[in-house]
Amino acid sequence: MNKSEVRKELLGIRREIKDREKKDARIYATLKDLIDKIKPESVFCYVSMNSEVDTKKFIAEYFDKTEIYAPYTSDGNMTLRRLRSVMNLSTDKLGNVEESCLGEERTSCSVSIIPLVGFNEEKKRMGYGGGYYDKYLSTHETFTVGLAYDEQFVKDLPVESHDAILNIIITQDKIYL
Repeated sequence: MNKSEVRKELLGIRREIKDREKKDARIYATLKDLIDKIKPESVFCYVSMNSEVDTKKFIAEYFDKTEIYAPYTSDGNMTLRRLRSVMNLSTDKLGNVEESCLGEERTSCSVSIIPLVGFNEEKKRMGYGGGYYDKYLSTHETFTVGLAYDEQFVKDLPVESHDAILNIIITQDKIYL
């Protein structure tokens, strides 16, 4: 299968994941432990949508503890925008939060929490295919954390040289270091 076929299959698998709330809670507990140890001054975090691992609980809990930035995508570029509110974290199809919830831009954060469609043992990620996160990660120093379900693991994930390698991937049952 080529990359786009694998992506389509993985998105279908992710949509059908059972016991999502329990799995999200286990992933969140591990993420919370990690962030509490690191104590970053800033966190770049995707705002979960559709069948992604939930990040809204994390954002709400850490909003007053550290600076939280969310992705904002337009004209083929992704910028990091500070969240000014956690009251309306609904997103558009690109994962953009309502403009009224966003503040100033930042070029990089201490920690970046990254969504993924699939991943492999080497912590290479497959995203949605736009290349936004790969571009960002190739030009910024940040500790990267991928959030995924075990079901998104693919032993022979089709990857390319520009696909980012993350520092850590957290699933409900395993931590890939």
